[in-house]
Amino acid sequence: MKFIIIKLITIALFILTSANCFAKIEKSCQSKVNLDGKKETYLFTVFQNSGKRYGTVVTKKGDTFLYNIVTKKSYKVAKGLNSSILETNPYIKLNEGENIVVQSLFLQDMLGLSAGFDIYKIRNLVVYEFVEKQSTLGKTILSEAKDEKGTYLGSFISGFFLAPCL
Repeated sequence: MKFIIIKLITIALFILTSANCFAKIEKSCQSKVNLDGKKETYLFTVFQNSGKRYGTVVTKKGDTFLYNIVTKKSYKVAKGLNSSILETNPYIKLNEGENIVVQSLFLQDMLGLSAGFDIYKIRNLVVYEFVEKQSTLGKTILSEAKDEKGTYLGSFISGFFLAPCL
């Protein structure tokens, strides 16, 4: 009986690890994030397996944070956005991509952080959100930006911070 239980556990572990072997890296970004005046290196990775996305964030020290859910959405981004648009036009309706751009512009203009390219040129944004069920404080977002012609501008990390993918 003990042998059968061990064999079943071994088979179950094999199936679980085999399933993860077929996961593909959909998007990856190494970034140096400025936290409290110190730049810390992080590796953000989005995996896809059987249509489901999940992610990891790994620090240079080797600490790993797992996200069971990573959502992916594409947004059109309007021209004329700036860091104070919500103050000057409080009734404007922005989509989530536009909100990310406005927040990133605020972090750029007020704190001197950078996405590594001209954020004002963004017209299309693919957003990977690393979902934390327990957190209501903020989001970890990996975005891929394109201009109005569809030319790739760059990828960046945003949330409480703003940093380009290297």
